[in-house]
Amino acid sequence: MEMEINWLAQLVAAAAALGIGAIYYHPKAFGNAWMKSAGLTEEKLKGGNMIVILGGAFALSFILGMFLFFSIETGHSTTGVNEGHKTFGHGMLHGTMLAIMTAVPVVVINGMFERRKAMNNLLHVGYWILTYGVMAGIVDAWR
Repeated sequence: MEMEINWLAQLVAAAAALGIGAIYYHPKAFGNAWMKSAGLTEEKLKGGNMIVILGGAFALSFILGMFLFFSIETGHSTTGVNEGHKTFGHGMLHGTMLAIMTAVPVVVINGMFERRKAMNNLLHVGYWILTYGVMAGIVDAWR
């Protein structure tokens, strides 16, 4: 089984994760609800090193994109999926299912032990389901 990785698609998918986060956690979207549920203020958020935070988030999103690519590609090769299934929508479906089976349990388990408010967990779960879906859509369609 030979898998050809589209590195540009992987970079775009990683960048998409940050772009989705910028929109999703913006105060005009879910940002204010997230800050309130997490007990954060704008002053607290300004204290972080954004180069390290964004660089780390991009690198980890790249790794996530590779996981999504290999998960979908392995499924294609073992089930004999034809080229017609390599679309954004097909990838989004797989990404959403993978998020529900991987990211959601991790976020909620961590949230329960950290005693986070249910709203905080729900907000993060929504972000990860959307992000996995879009990233998987990109890497599935753009091969």
